[in-house]
Amino acid sequence: MVSSEKAAELAKQLIENYLNQCQLATNEDAAVVLMNLVAASGVVMVATVGFDEGMARLFATVDLVEKKTAYVKFTQQTVN
Repeated sequence: MVSSEKAAELAKQLIENYLNQCQLATNEDAAVVLMNLVAASGVVMVATVGFDEGMARLFATVDLVEKKTAYVKFTQQTVN
C-alpha cells in the first residue's frame, strides 16, 4: 500500500480533476459536487469496513476537519 503522504497527494489530484470536470460556475456549485463526493466516499467506506467502523471513521474525519480548520481564514480562488 502507498504511504499516507502519497495517498493524500493522490486524493488531492483526484479532487482537482473531479472539480475541473464538473465545470463549476460558483462556490455553491463546488459545495454541491463536493458533498456528492463526500457522500459517495462515505457509502463506499461503510460498504468496505461495515457500518459501525465506517461511521466511526467518518465521524473521526469530521472531528479532524473541525480541529484543523476551525480558525483558519481561507482565501477562495479559482485554481484552473
